[in-house]
Amino acid sequence: MADVRGGLRAAGYLAAAQVRSDWQYRSAFLLAFAVQAIVALANVVAILIVLELTPSLGGWSRGQVLLAYSLVGLTFGLADALFSALEDTGEMTRTGDMDRVLLRPVGSIAQIVGRNFQLRRIGKLVPPIVAFVWAVPRVDIDWGLWTVGYLMVTVVSATAIFAGLWVVSGAVGFVAVGVRRFSHSITYGGQQASEYPLHLYPRWVRLVYGWVVPLAFVAYLPVIVLTAAPNPLGIPRWLGYCAPLVALALCGAARLAWGAGTRRYQSTGR
Repeated sequence: MADVRGGLRAAGYLAAAQVRSDWQYRSAFLLAFAVQAIVALANVVAILIVLELTPSLGGWSRGQVLLAYSLVGLTFGLADALFSALEDTGEMTRTGDMDRVLLRPVGSIAQIVGRNFQLRRIGKLVPPIVAFVWAVPRVDIDWGLWTVGYLMVTVVSATAIFAGLWVVSGAVGFVAVGVRRFSHSITYGGQQASEYPLHLYPRWVRLVYGWVVPLAFVAYLPVIVLTAAPNPLGIPRWLGYCAPLVALALCGAARLAWGAGTRRYQSTGR
């Protein structure tokens, strides 16, 4: 626990220093923030175009689809802002920059995510929040303390799932340099696949992005639990409550993968 607290403190100090540095150029920061929001808005526009052509999507109403998008966009945006710097692991391994990281008496993940933290990435959170505000009144949710608690646990768990995927994809960079596209196929590809109801996809896509990469627990199952959305796959409803367990398992596996990667690391000799 002491190592975890030390890593969090180090990441916080490094991230704060990076934010102060970025804020010295306010116009550039605000422009980058706006660009991030506009890029994320493109996903909403794509979904709205599809929904304009059909009143429902796989039996899901417009509100249910946008609720799923908002959960995916919000949680992926948080994980992206905090952990996407880990996609540079392969390049740092190739150039030997990882030497400095691993020689310091602070956790390597904390160093990488802290020194490369980019606050402007939170611009991606704007469209999902707007979509959530629009979708909630248009779906049948029985609001109460339990519902609010379930929604909060889902957001935390889904963010942890995406964070675990960033760590795993970063760990691959220790042994396979130049795999950024592979990393993106898991992270960004998983995000885009999760924005639509899982039952719309072919079986192999459902298997890969729903269960091997356990993104069914990010939005698909929570929307079924919250709104009683159609469930053509016949997935047991109780699985919708397992997101915290899945997140813990994935984060544990990601930590093991990162440890294995650092042990296999060999300096470039520069």
